[in-house]
Amino acid sequence: MTNQILPKIEFKELRDSKGIKKAEILIGSKKAKVAVVTGLVNARKILEELKKNPKAYDAVEVMACPGGCVGGGGQPLPLNDNIRAARAKALYNIDSKKEVRMAHENPIVKKVYQEFLTSSEVIHKICHTSYSPKKKEVKFK
Repeated sequence: MTNQILPKIEFKELRDSKGIKKAEILIGSKKAKVAVVTGLVNARKILEELKKNPKAYDAVEVMACPGGCVGGGGQPLPLNDNIRAARAKALYNIDSKKEVRMAHENPIVKKVYQEFLTSSEVIHKICHTSYSPKKKEVKFK
């Protein structure tokens, strides 16, 4: 958005086990209002907030599992929040030591763009999607 490297990519305001986390992030001269939600109950709360004020956030990330993926999908079910917190801490620690930490700097991603995603037409065809209403059928036995 600014054609500059981000000064920080770790938004600690958004990293904890609370169900709803909110922050304002300065991008160039613009403030982006963001929220991260874990658990569908909290997603509903944010949706209700957005119904009242559609411009409340510029971006909302919703994670269905408590704590996000460290507490769900494909993981052994954690017994408590301490286990989720320990998993998250370990992942953040691993991530902090990685040489490449941003997708647009990943050599494989760069190669895909150089060799396959070579025009806006191809990018749009492969990377974009659209949605349209579908007629819902209800079948009763």
